[in-house]
Amino acid sequence: MEMRNLKNWIKKKINWESLPSNKRWLIKFRLFNVLTLVLNFFPFSLTSLCIFFGSDKWGSHFYTPVYENIFRRFRLKKINFLEIGVGGYKDPYLGGESILLWQAYFPFAKLFFIDIVDKTHFSSGRIKVLQGSQDDAEFLRTMAYEAKKFDIIIDDGSHINHHQIKSFETLFPFLSDGGIYVIEDTQTSYWPSYGGGTKTKESKNSCMYYFLNLADELNYGEYLDEKNLPNEFNKKITEIHFHHNLIVVIKGNNNQVSATKRYSALELRKLMAFLPDGKNQLETSN
Repeated sequence: MEMRNLKNWIKKKINWESLPSNKRWLIKFRLFNVLTLVLNFFPFSLTSLCIFFGSDKWGSHFYTPVYENIFRRFRLKKINFLEIGVGGYKDPYLGGESILLWQAYFPFAKLFFIDIVDKTHFSSGRIKVLQGSQDDAEFLRTMAYEAKKFDIIIDDGSHINHHQIKSFETLFPFLSDGGIYVIEDTQTSYWPSYGGGTKTKESKNSCMYYFLNLADELNYGEYLDEKNLPNEFNKKITEIHFHHNLIVVIKGNNNQVSATKRYSALELRKLMAFLPDGKNQLETSN
């Protein structure tokens, strides 16, 4: 039986649509929690699990093929995982589909979730749900200090551009080397109501603009202007991937030897001549 058909069969048997949200929550997190234990022993794809548990990471969006590729190496490891946003908006008993999804996909992970609405009753076993805002740096740091380090962080929170950037700058230091930071739903970079613009160049406060500029920092060692010194981000980011409505950042040691080390002093002076304040250097070196 396909995952979608199995889910529909279960819903029909318990008359799912007629149940209030608090009853749905009880069934979902008691029955489905048991099912996640069973599903751990079968090699279902992340997309199949996503369809079964009803997460919008497939269907409304198409993130699961990307996640399958980058998360596969963590699947059977004891990792610390954090997702911002539980779902269900203001209803305390709605959402939680991705909690079940990640519980099934990462059988040995300790899973942390935060939401601005009180959904702490979703906590169970290795799942810990905290109430707080992703715009509250102190709250994020306090939560992160408890976990010490995260191997995966996913921002599926408010999607407000300022929040996405602030959360990244606050939580990135708590990401382990080799860890992955993901920002979902970056379409809001093009929505003025979320702090974006109709095009990236029109909003320098957008999340997309921020990370496009951060991509330059991957090559900070090649900068000819010595005023651009290494910082905690460019020294620790080794990869940035851009997908449709999705940004993936990989943490590591970005300490490769600069290509400029292979140039002679004269060659460097010629390269520097193209800087705005060094135009005459090329003339004087000839």
